[in-house]
Amino acid sequence: MASEIILISGSIRSGKSDFAESIAREKAKDTGKKVAYVATARAGDQEMAERIDRHRQKRPADWLTIENLYCPAAALQEAYSNGRFIVLLDSMAMVVSNLLCRSDGARLGSEAGLHVEISPVFADLCGHAAKLAGMSLIIVTEEVGWSLAPENLLGRAYQNLLGRINQEVAAQAAEVWLVVMGIPQRLK
Repeated sequence: MASEIILISGSIRSGKSDFAESIAREKAKDTGKKVAYVATARAGDQEMAERIDRHRQKRPADWLTIENLYCPAAALQEAYSNGRFIVLLDSMAMVVSNLLCRSDGARLGSEAGLHVEISPVFADLCGHAAKLAGMSLIIVTEEVGWSLAPENLLGRAYQNLLGRINQEVAAQAAEVWLVVMGIPQRLK
């Protein structure tokens, strides 16, 4: 059985994570395979810590949680090594943010330089997933292009970089979904 990549996008609080989790649960039920949840957020403040805790509490107890802020391909390999063939990465947008914030600040003025540095992380993820027979990789990301352009350089760099990476991963995905107001729409 070939591997598959499913990309789910939407705006903040659109319901994309809930939709991604429902796909993972359904795939687990249909196939008998186990789920790994790759968590990418860090608790920088109390509100974020509470949000992370709510996400943890609503996940099924039999899901393996792998916390990985920077290297989703390594998390995918860890899941596979633990017999998990359904992997939910929530979220690609957060990994881009983590990498961008860790990046050399001198590159902020160079969108091309940032792309060369960060895009391979996701090309590696998709390439790695393709090699793992029977793997279902469900990726959640943000749709950041529907709002105003941020007024600061870091915000614009993030928006532009994530927009390009979203397109690159969508091109490799078997399915692409957009969730708007809790309503999923299949795009591909």
